[in-house]
Amino acid sequence: MNHTLRGLVAALGLTAGLVPPAHADSDGFYCIGHGYVAYEGRGLSIPAETHTVFIVKVGGQEGISDPITVTIEEFHVNGMYCGGELIVFRNGHAIDISDIDRPRYLGLRPELAIPQDSQSGNLAFHYDTGAYTIPSDDDRHYYSLVMFYVEESLVREGGGIIMHHMIARVTQATAWGDFIRSRIIHDGITIETID
Repeated sequence: MNHTLRGLVAALGLTAGLVPPAHADSDGFYCIGHGYVAYEGRGLSIPAETHTVFIVKVGGQEGISDPITVTIEEFHVNGMYCGGELIVFRNGHAIDISDIDRPRYLGLRPELAIPQDSQSGNLAFHYDTGAYTIPSDDDRHYYSLVMFYVEESLVREGGGIIMHHMIARVTQATAWGDFIRSRIIHDGITIETID
């Protein structure tokens, strides 16, 4: 082994403890409930120090709230459902939101698991542009989860990449459609290689 390779192996060995653990999962799963949007992140495409659920409320004086955070266990999400008093993950982990300002992680509740075919999206892999209504009791304003998607191909001899640009934001408009404000909840790029 030459000196350069030995140095590289030694450097990798010293830094191995500094690299965060890899997960065979993505982050960015989301759901829309009455008066809120919830999405999860673990630092892959959604900035987070630990596996976290972010809840953005809509309506009331604030219009669009700052995200409320809930730390949850590390597990494969694979989908989530936003209900009236619970946010439930496909495998049955749940968050009690009966007091949405103080959400409480309940842990694994297998009896609450949602079916595999239930609809759930992912902010990082939502390859479409559209607006999705966020129902609320605020009859003076209209709230939406708006997603923008652009695909950019960079092809060179011998291969290339496709860059999937994705931005998701919660928007507030008057009942007549005049824009008031928005909050970005995801802004990222996923890369696909072309052989």
